[in-house]
Amino acid sequence: MTNPWSIQSMRDAIGTAVMDWRNRPLTIDDVRDWTHHPDNEFWDFELLEGELIPRAPHGFAQGVLAADFAVHLSRHVMQTDAGFCTIGSGYYPDGENDTLVGTDVAFLSHERDPGSPPEEWVAAMPDIAVELFEPWDSLALARRKAEVYMRKGSRLFWLVLPVRRVVEVSRLDADARIETESLGLGDTLSGDDILPGFELAISDIFAVLRD
Repeated sequence: MTNPWSIQSMRDAIGTAVMDWRNRPLTIDDVRDWTHHPDNEFWDFELLEGELIPRAPHGFAQGVLAADFAVHLSRHVMQTDAGFCTIGSGYYPDGENDTLVGTDVAFLSHERDPGSPPEEWVAAMPDIAVELFEPWDSLALARRKAEVYMRKGSRLFWLVLPVRRVVEVSRLDADARIETESLGLGDTLSGDDILPGFELAISDIFAVLRD
């Protein structure tokens, strides 16, 4: 029996997509059609500027981190009525069709909420996006995703690296250039002026992990 999570299965899946759509750029509509096909029930996908990115489910540690992170973020968002905290929702830039991101955890302000139907992906980029890094992920790809998020309209991107106990924070500087800083166990994550008052110690983020 073929293992749907094997590297070869992933390559075959990507190859099938390329063969199907090799004569034109991939779009969100393609991803919607492909993900609803019964042959692709094991896969989740993102679309980064026309490139299809398959995603496997999170491992246990990353799942625990995502849930705990969402609790901290959601509590502050609800207390301040700042907007919405989501887990695993799809976002895309309004008016564009080549990028669809699936955020592990995200904050969407009331000002950005487009009122998308509940069953649809959100036609806006989240104000804050949280990405949980897996051991099998590509760090180069994760950092590229951070750049795409920022270029497409997000204001903060938090890349959580569990093995290193580090969070990489990407934001735009005064000249709209992307800057990144690395926060370790002695530092505190801040919502800046995007989510005022939100602070979370890096040590608290990783406290839920087993040694």
